[in-house]
Amino acid sequence: MNDCSQCGGVSQSLDVNEARVRGRAGIPYTEQSRRWHTGSRVTVVAHRVGMMRRTIQCYLTVLVMPMVVQCTSVLGPRTLRPHSTYRAVLAGGSSALTLDVAVEGRRATGEPYSQSREVQLRPGTSRILDLEIGDPGPGDYALRVRSTSGAFFESSAPLVYQPRTFCVFVETDKRVYQPGDTIYFRIVSLDKVEMYVDRYNHRSRRYQLPNFEDLRLILNRMLQRNL
Repeated sequence: MNDCSQCGGVSQSLDVNEARVRGRAGIPYTEQSRRWHTGSRVTVVAHRVGMMRRTIQCYLTVLVMPMVVQCTSVLGPRTLRPHSTYRAVLAGGSSALTLDVAVEGRRATGEPYSQSREVQLRPGTSRILDLEIGDPGPGDYALRVRSTSGAFFESSAPLVYQPRTFCVFVETDKRVYQPGDTIYFRIVSLDKVEMYVDRYNHRSRRYQLPNFEDLRLILNRMLQRNL
């Protein structure tokens, strides 16, 4: 046995056959070090690798542990419409949370606007939250979510205000028609607060579906009557 000052290990003079036997028996040594060939004998520098393996395992464990994080999702429409219900979907993570969800901002006149609700989320559950918007008017608005218990976080996303003026809906009596069926459809017009204005029932001729020209004339007639 000789000390090896270059590699910090232990050098041992072995026969080639003896080195093979020790390799099969599981004795840890590497043959990537320097070798000195002298006839039928070879000098193999053996390294102690047990401590190095333990160090690598502890290092990987420290890197993996921070990947377990709390995740909470809040989904809602980007468009904000007056006289409607703003609906958001909340999904909780691995721990219970209390969230304050609000649609807030500032009107074009400079006045502040805010509609908020507080909701509790249990671990691994989801809830639907409805906010009555009313008529905030044009302005800059955003959806804001803030935690009031548990891990603290706060986030917001901008919303686009879209004023509502007039809506027209065309409704048919069924989805699929066969040759020979009679088609009935109804046109319903609503004002900006979704109040019922008027309706027009039209019965088509047998074997003939209404074309786009007839539908356009009916819509123009309804618009002229209500505007």
